[in-house]
Formats: sequence, structure tokens, C-alpha cells
Amino acid sequence: MSNKNLIIGLIIVFVLGTLGYIFFREDNPDIIGGNRDEHGCLNAAGYSWNEEVGACVREFELTDNSRRAAQAAVEEVQRSYALTVINVESDECEGCFTVSLEEGESRIPINVQLTNWQVFEARVVKLYYYNSEKDKDLSGNIMCSREGLVAIEREIKTAPTIEKVIESTINLLMEGNITPQEKTQGITTEYPLAEVTLTNVFLDQNGELSLTFKDPQNKTGGGSCRVGILWFQIEETAKQFSEVKTVHFIPEELFQP
Repeated sequence: MSNKNLIIGLIIVFVLGTLGYIFFREDNPDIIGGNRDEHGCLNAAGYSWNEEVGACVREFELTDNSRRAAQAAVEEVQRSYALTVINVESDECEGCFTVSLEEGESRIPINVQLTNWQVFEARVVKLYYYNSEKDKDLSGNIMCSREGLVAIEREIKTAPTIEKVIESTINLLMEGNITPQEKTQGITTEYPLAEVTLTNVFLDQNGELSLTFKDPQNKTGGGSCRVGILWFQIEETAKQFSEVKTVHFIPEELFQP
């Protein structure tokens, strides 16, 4: 065999061998790290079980802060076999991290974001604003009723507890940010109200939601039509969550004519 043919043959063998390795590795991802231990950790890849974190980690990659962030992320997704901390990236604020995890032998990717050491999740909620054109009787009189409420979807990032979700949603409603397009559709709101703030959210086991506000300038008062709509907006926004059955405002003087 000539040298030229020998070289061509070696190249063909090398290419076929490389392709075969790539396909085998994709079908058998554990080949990168070898066999898994009893927790599903790939020891040969440098991962070992960390009981405090509750997952497989590379100990040499963790600082005290990244270990704390990884633990918070694992508590959110819950412990499972072969749950592995792949990367903990520090963001630009205190207690802010993006934790990259892989779950199971199939290595399902999971990303968890923390802000101020709390896990935040993105979710779509409804904010209830008002359109008087949808709230008129046959004579064209405005009824000041719930019929004029219009739901607008917004995305929020919040801690996953129901009280934090409600708090973030109502605070966003009270910012009163309506887009120009929504305004052309007749959607309006009197929010924000000067110095009116939501100070506490409590949901009991029976579904009664207590919302405590500060209103030093009595901006929630006024005519019955106005205060009724302000009341309805918050109440309907809160009741979109199945856990909420009734809504109670504190102090009781709020939203009174």
C-alpha cells in the first residue's frame, strides 16, 4: 500500500472513530463523568454529595455565599436523585445569584434566580383596571360596578409564597402603569394614589385575605362611585388567586365614601 493510501485510510479511521465517540457520548451522557454513586453524583467528574446543600456539588468551586445560594435553590426545586449544582453565578446585587442545576440521569436543566437571598419566580398575573364604556346602562349612565373591570396581564418576578405573590401583584396594580395602547382602548385607573402603600398581607387558612394599607392623606376616600371602583380593582386582582375567598381592608376606614 502506498503512503498516500495509508494516510487516507488513517484519516478515515480517525473520522469514523470521532463520530462514533460523539454519538455514543450523546446517547450515554454519564460517560463524561463515569458511574454515579448512591446519590447520583458523578464522582469521576469531581462531583460529590453535600448533605447541607442537598445535591451533588464540586466542593472546590463553592464559596460560603455560593453554597448558601445553591442550598436555597435546592430547597426550591426539592431534593431528588442526581440533582447536581452545575454553576452558581453571582449577579450585581446583594444576595443575587443564578443557580444552574441538572436533575436526574437525563440531566434536565433548571435555572433558579435569587434576589436578596430569596428565590424569585416569573409568573403572569392579572391586574384589574376600569373601562367606563363597559359599565353603562341602557340610558348611557355609568353604573360604577364591577362590569367595567378589565383584566390586563403582566409578568411579575416574586418569591413563590402566595402572600408574596399577592403583595407583588397588588403593588404592581397600584403603580397604575397603563400602556398608551391600553389607554386608547378606554382603560383607566386613578392609581397611583399619593402616599398610599400596602404594608402587610395576611392570608389565613380559611382563605380570608387581610390587606393593611397606610393612607395618610385619605386618598382612598371620596365619592361612592370612585371609591367603589378603587375597591373593586384591588379585590378582583386579589381574588384571581384560588386561595383567596374574601378580602378585608385594614383599617376599615379605607375606601369609604
